[in-house]
Amino acid sequence: MTDYQQLAEQQARLSRCTRRRVGAVIVHPVGWVFLGYNRALDGGPCECEQGVTRSSVVHAEEAAIWSAHSVDLAGAVLYVTHQPCIRCARLIVARGIRAVHYRDPDDKTDGLQVLLDAGVLAKRWPTQQQLDREFFAKHGALGPRELEAMGGHPNRIVRGMD
Repeated sequence: MTDYQQLAEQQARLSRCTRRRVGAVIVHPVGWVFLGYNRALDGGPCECEQGVTRSSVVHAEEAAIWSAHSVDLAGAVLYVTHQPCIRCARLIVARGIRAVHYRDPDDKTDGLQVLLDAGVLAKRWPTQQQLDREFFAKHGALGPRELEAMGGHPNRIVRGMD
């Protein structure tokens, strides 16, 4: 997982929304970083009593784009914890963001289709299981000596205690 993906997940944890917490990070070509997470503009809950998202909710992608103010985002890359909706996808295209990397897919694919039709690279983050599979396919099974050479006792590495 990249630092930007982790930063997007940290942003998502700031959200007070109960149905879905979403975080977003925009990385400008010169290295500037803009952050956002979903929240209600009035500081209240994101969902009404029926569990439907209120219209006053700012999406994480919108918040990150707004945090960039008037900065030209052409060529920027967006990392977001949930696949963009159609509203956010249109905004992403309008601001010239060239790539979107998202963690969680959505059943609704209209936002994804807007991105793809506009030539925006839209790609899901690999899961930890996919990363592990790729690693072991490339390196083969590792024995205790090989794991030890990677920085510690095998049990500590496997249990994440380093």
